[in-house]
Amino acid sequence: MSENKVEMSTETALIQNSGNVPSQQNNPLSRKLNKILETRLDNDKEMLEALKALSVFFTENSLRTRRNLRGDIERRSLNINEEFARIFKDVKEELESVHEDVQAMSTCCEEMTSRLKAAKDQTQDLIVKTNKLQGEKVPAAYLTRVPAAYLTRVPAAYLTRVPAAYLTRVPAAYLTRVPAAYLTRVPAAYLTRVPAAYLTRVPAAYLTRVPAAYLTRVPAAYLTRVPAAYLTRVPAAYLTRVPAAYLTRVPAAYLTRVPAAYLTRVPAAYLTRVPAAYLTRVPAAYLTRVPAAYLTRVPAAYLTRVPAAYLTRVPAAYLTRVPAAYLTRVPAAYLTRVPAAYLTRVPAAYLTRVPAAYLTRVPAAYLISPCASTSLAFQRQVK
Repeated sequence: MSENKVEMSTETALIQNSGNVPSQQNNPLSRKLNKILETRLDNDKEMLEALKALSVFFTENSLRTRRNLRGDIERRSLNINEEFARIFKDVKEELESVHEDVQAMSTCCEEMTSRLKAAKDQTQDLIVKTNKLQGEKVPAAYLTRVPAAYLTRVPAAYLTRVPAAYLTRVPAAYLTRVPAAYLTRVPAAYLTRVPAAYLTRVPAAYLTRVPAAYLTRVPAAYLTRVPAAYLTRVPAAYLTRVPAAYLTRVPAAYLTRVPAAYLTRVPAAYLTRVPAAYLTRVPAAYLTRVPAAYLTRVPAAYLTRVPAAYLTRVPAAYLTRVPAAYLTRVPAAYLTRVPAAYLTRVPAAYLTRVPAAYLTRVPAAYLISPCASTSLAFQRQVK
């Protein structure tokens, strides 16, 4: 009996326990607790990141903060979304600007494409003709194998493709048909075979390579295009054909090689650059155009050829170098500027034209002239 009671109590306990298991599994709280207990935080990276983000602003664990935790998280999420929207708005505006630029480039490319297509349609015939002529043309180097006389039958413009040295085999007269600019590639010595009139078509700077004697065949007016320093290589007699104004660009020392009569065509001011000794070859009348101060560099004997009236422009001290007899041609009033001692060289008769007051500066011994009449006149004038 006792054994039967023990078995019955054991079965009853098992039945009760089996009845409690389903009830515990159906309880929501137990399910949540079991889920939390079964969670492995080491493997759940999302949960760890969430807890780290929560620890930034959830610093106090109190009843109030736990109640407000949901609202704080929602406000924080709202701020993040607003910041993201603001930044994305700027990106959107930049993308719209890029889109407008791309559209403008696309429009421009389409316009260029249409213009290129139109140009291609217009030049199609020209391209076909050019290709045809390209296949038919003769290589320029091949012309060097053609007899030189035959080259006169070739179009002159085509000769610009021939080596320049080869042109020396062409008749010189034929070179007048060649473009002038191309002649700068021809040896300078060969240009002496070209008609002189044709040289006016050659660049002036290139003429410096032509023999100077040959320049006498070039029109004189064309020489004004040649560098002035180069004119010193031209025969001096030829310079009389050059415009006089252009001679001011020639070195002054070179003018001594020019005929003296030609210097009358040179501006007078430029003559101050000519050696003074050379002025004795210039006509005396022309010296009146030279600055008076410059005449002090002219030999004194030469001044006797200058008009006497012009001597009044010469410094008085310089007149002491002029022959005394020549002073009789100088206005008497001007003699008051001459040193008194120099007047002893002037003929006594001429002194009657000098103001009496000035004679007081003449040595008294000079006033006693061998000619009695003259000396008496001087003495009366002095008294």
